[in-house]
Amino acid sequence: MFKKLLVFSFFFVMGIVIAVPVSAHTPMLYVEDYGDGTIYLEGGFSDGSSASGTEILLVEDKDFDNNTAVRDKYLEFIFNSVNFEELANTYLKIAEENGTKIEGNKVADFSKLEAELFEGKLIIFKSELDDFSTLNLPKPEGSYLVVFNAGPGHTVVKKGAVLTEDEKALLE
Repeated sequence: MFKKLLVFSFFFVMGIVIAVPVSAHTPMLYVEDYGDGTIYLEGGFSDGSSASGTEILLVEDKDFDNNTAVRDKYLEFIFNSVNFEELANTYLKIAEENGTKIEGNKVADFSKLEAELFEGKLIIFKSELDDFSTLNLPKPEGSYLVVFNAGPGHTVVKKGAVLTEDEKALLE
């Protein structure tokens, strides 16, 4: 009888240990290429909780080599485009929160910004998901990653869709 109780207890405890990760708060990221030079992002968690305000990063898909040209060109595009004014304002808000010096409404010279890295790769752009846990972004040139960064253990990294020559023309 004692042996049966011990075996039952063992399997009961193992069932609980195995069931706990199933109900975990797993991050999820959906990335859709609109085919017009932009991507649509939607984030969330497996338990249905909102990802509103979660940090989104566009990261160059190569180890940082002290060259920020891709980031600088992308920021210049964002800040000079009336179509992405809201993105520019979000970037300014995040930059100010992180202590980056802002002059007026714009960062004066993007090449003077300190390079920020994610896992040894250059962060091209930082933003956050809106109230609906979504975000639309123009694609940067070259190979890049989209990062859903909700903190340690809650990060999703996906390869970004390539910006084609036809899409570049649409964005200009």
